Amino acid sequence: MIHATDLHALADRLERLAPSHRDPHRYFEEKSEIVAELRRLATLPTRMVPPPANDNHPRRTAA
Repeated sequence: MIHATDLHALADRLERLAPSHRDPHRYFEEKSEIVAELRRLATLPTRMVPPPANDNHPRRTAA
């Protein structure tokens, strides 16, 4: 199941992502890792929230 903490962690990594002159390949490696993690999360089942009850109609009572 996808948790908000997973998405926040990925957002933090993405926010810090920047090219470096000392290790130019690291940028692309980190980018690929973030993309792979997002794709992995996209394949996980999500929790289905039931639709709200329709209380606009009076309830039928058994006679």
